[in-house]
Amino acid sequence: PAPTVGSLRVVNSHCNPINQLYVSPASSGTWGADQLPGTIAAGSSFTLTSVPAGTYDVKAVATDGVYWTAYGISITSGGTYTWSLYMPSGTGCLKVVNSSSYTIGYLYTPFSTLGCSSGLWGSDQLGVQTIPSGYTFTLSNVGQGYRDLKANQLSGTLYWYSCSVYITAGQTYTW
Repeated sequence: PAPTVGSLRVVNSHCNPINQLYVSPASSGTWGADQLPGTIAAGSSFTLTSVPAGTYDVKAVATDGVYWTAYGISITSGGTYTWSLYMPSGTGCLKVVNSSSYTIGYLYTPFSTLGCSSGLWGSDQLGVQTIPSGYTFTLSNVGQGYRDLKANQLSGTLYWYSCSVYITAGQTYTW
Protein backbone atom coordinates (compact mmCIF):
# COMPACT_ATOMS: atom_id res chain seq x y z
CA PRO A 1 0.00 0.00 0.00
CA ALA A 2 1.02 3.62 -0.54
CA PRO A 3 2.56 5.35 2.51
CA THR A 4 0.22 7.53 4.57
CA VAL A 5 2.96 9.20 6.57
CA GLY A 6 5.79 11.62 5.86
CA SER A 7 8.66 13.24 7.73
CA LEU A 8 9.68 16.62 9.11
CA ARG A 9 13.40 17.42 8.93
CA VAL A 10 14.54 20.31 11.16
CA VAL A 11 17.91 21.90 10.28
CA ASN A 12 19.48 23.95 13.08
CA SER A 13 21.47 26.78 11.45
CA HIS A 14 21.42 28.75 14.70
CA CYS A 15 24.26 29.01 17.26
CA ASN A 16 22.42 27.38 20.17
CA PRO A 17 20.95 23.88 20.44
CA ILE A 18 17.24 23.35 19.87
CA ASN A 19 15.64 21.61 22.85
CA GLN A 20 11.91 21.69 22.05
CA LEU A 21 9.92 20.81 18.92
CA TYR A 22 6.14 20.99 18.65
CA VAL A 23 4.13 19.65 15.72
CA SER A 24 0.37 20.24 15.85
CA PRO A 25 -2.41 19.90 13.31
CA ALA A 26 -2.94 23.31 11.65
CA SER A 27 -5.17 25.68 13.59
CA SER A 28 -5.57 23.27 16.52
CA GLY A 29 -4.98 26.12 18.95
CA THR A 30 -2.55 24.15 21.10
CA TRP A 31 1.06 22.99 20.64
CA GLY A 32 0.67 19.64 22.38
CA ALA A 33 3.65 17.60 23.57
CA ASP A 34 7.31 18.23 22.80
CA GLN A 35 8.33 15.84 19.98
CA LEU A 36 12.10 16.14 20.45
CA PRO A 37 13.77 13.20 22.27
CA GLY A 38 16.95 15.22 23.00
CA THR A 39 18.49 18.31 21.44
CA ILE A 40 19.45 19.35 17.94
CA ALA A 41 23.01 20.69 18.17
CA ALA A 42 23.99 23.86 16.30
CA GLY A 43 24.78 22.90 12.71
CA SER A 44 22.91 19.58 12.96
CA SER A 45 19.51 18.27 11.93
CA PHE A 46 16.80 15.98 13.24
CA THR A 47 14.11 14.12 11.30
CA LEU A 48 10.75 13.34 12.87
CA THR A 49 9.38 10.32 11.02
CA SER A 50 5.93 8.73 10.78
CA VAL A 51 4.06 12.04 10.74
CA PRO A 52 0.58 11.42 9.30
CA ALA A 53 0.11 13.25 5.99
CA GLY A 54 -1.61 16.60 6.54
CA THR A 55 -1.16 20.28 7.30
CA TYR A 56 0.68 21.28 10.47
CA ASP A 57 1.85 24.22 12.56
CA VAL A 58 5.37 23.77 13.96
CA LYS A 59 7.39 25.47 16.67
CA ALA A 60 11.04 25.02 17.69
CA VAL A 61 12.68 26.51 20.80
CA ALA A 62 16.41 26.99 21.38
CA THR A 63 18.09 26.57 24.77
CA ASP A 64 18.30 30.36 25.13
CA GLY A 65 14.53 30.79 24.61
CA VAL A 66 14.68 32.00 20.99
CA TYR A 67 11.92 30.32 18.99
CA TRP A 68 10.67 29.84 15.44
CA THR A 69 7.17 29.07 14.20
CA ALA A 70 5.78 28.06 10.83
CA TYR A 71 2.11 27.68 10.05
CA GLY A 72 0.34 25.54 7.49
CA ILE A 73 3.25 23.36 6.38
CA SER A 74 2.30 20.34 4.32
CA ILE A 75 3.56 16.86 5.20
CA THR A 76 2.95 14.63 2.18
CA SER A 77 2.71 10.83 2.05
CA GLY A 78 6.21 9.44 1.57
CA GLY A 79 7.74 12.95 1.51
CA THR A 80 10.02 14.96 3.79
CA TYR A 81 9.42 18.62 4.59
CA THR A 82 12.68 20.43 5.47
CA TRP A 83 12.44 23.35 7.91
CA SER A 84 15.63 25.41 8.38
CA LEU A 85 16.08 27.55 11.49
CA TYR A 86 18.27 30.61 10.94
CA MET A 87 19.47 33.58 12.95
CA PRO A 88 17.57 36.78 12.18
CA SER A 89 19.10 38.80 9.35
CA GLY A 90 21.94 41.07 10.47
CA THR A 91 22.65 39.21 13.70
CA GLY A 92 25.38 36.91 14.98
CA CYS A 93 26.25 35.18 18.22
CA LEU A 94 28.69 35.80 21.04
CA LYS A 95 30.16 32.77 22.82
CA VAL A 96 31.66 33.68 26.20
CA VAL A 97 34.19 31.19 27.61
CA ASN A 98 34.75 31.59 31.34
CA SER A 99 38.33 30.45 31.89
CA SER A 100 38.60 32.32 35.19
CA SER A 101 38.05 30.81 38.64
CA TYR A 102 35.09 33.16 39.24
CA THR A 103 31.42 33.00 38.29
CA ILE A 104 30.39 35.64 35.75
CA GLY A 105 27.12 37.29 36.71
CA TYR A 106 26.86 40.18 34.26
CA LEU A 107 27.54 40.58 30.54
CA TYR A 108 27.38 43.82 28.56
CA THR A 109 27.62 44.18 24.76
CA PRO A 110 27.04 47.81 23.65
CA PHE A 111 28.11 49.08 20.25
CA SER A 112 31.71 50.32 20.30
CA THR A 113 32.56 53.71 21.76
CA LEU A 114 29.63 53.45 24.16
CA GLY A 115 31.25 51.07 26.64
CA CYS A 116 35.03 51.40 26.54
CA SER A 117 35.18 55.10 25.61
CA SER A 118 32.07 56.48 27.28
CA GLY A 119 31.42 54.06 30.14
CA LEU A 120 27.86 53.49 28.92
CA TRP A 121 27.59 49.71 29.18
CA GLY A 122 23.81 49.44 28.92
CA SER A 123 21.81 46.56 30.33
CA ASP A 124 23.00 43.16 31.47
CA GLN A 125 22.55 40.49 28.78
CA LEU A 126 22.62 37.48 31.14
CA GLY A 127 19.45 38.24 33.08
CA VAL A 128 19.11 35.46 35.66
CA GLN A 129 21.79 33.31 33.97
CA THR A 130 25.36 33.01 35.26
CA ILE A 131 28.49 31.57 33.67
CA PRO A 132 30.28 29.37 36.22
CA SER A 133 34.03 28.84 36.08
CA GLY A 134 34.91 26.46 33.23
CA TYR A 135 31.59 26.91 31.40
CA THR A 136 30.52 28.75 28.26
CA PHE A 137 27.43 30.77 27.41
CA THR A 138 26.27 31.72 23.92
CA LEU A 139 24.26 34.91 23.46
CA SER A 140 22.29 34.84 20.22
CA ASN A 141 20.82 37.52 17.97
CA VAL A 142 23.54 40.11 18.66
CA GLY A 143 23.38 42.91 16.07
CA GLN A 144 26.24 42.91 13.57
CA GLY A 145 28.96 45.49 14.06
CA TYR A 146 31.74 46.57 16.39
CA ARG A 147 30.93 45.87 20.03
CA ASP A 148 32.54 46.59 23.38
CA LEU A 149 32.35 43.56 25.69
CA LYS A 150 32.42 43.51 29.46
CA ALA A 151 31.87 40.62 31.88
CA ASN A 152 31.62 41.13 35.64
CA GLN A 153 32.22 38.65 38.42
CA LEU A 154 28.99 37.73 40.22
CA SER A 155 29.83 40.08 43.10
CA GLY A 156 30.50 42.85 40.54
CA THR A 157 33.94 43.79 41.86
CA LEU A 158 36.11 42.08 39.23
CA TYR A 159 35.60 42.51 35.48
CA TRP A 160 37.08 41.75 32.07
CA TYR A 161 36.55 43.75 28.90
CA SER A 162 37.46 43.95 25.22
CA CYS A 163 36.93 46.95 22.98
CA SER A 164 35.85 47.03 19.34
CA VAL A 165 35.29 43.36 18.59
CA TYR A 166 33.39 42.67 15.38
CA ILE A 167 30.25 40.52 15.45
CA THR A 168 29.59 39.12 11.97
CA ALA A 169 26.04 38.29 10.87
CA GLY A 170 25.43 34.56 10.74
CA GLN A 171 28.65 33.77 12.64
CA THR A 172 29.69 33.12 16.25
CA TYR A 173 32.40 35.26 17.85
CA THR A 174 34.19 33.50 20.74
CA TRP A 175 35.45 35.67 23.58
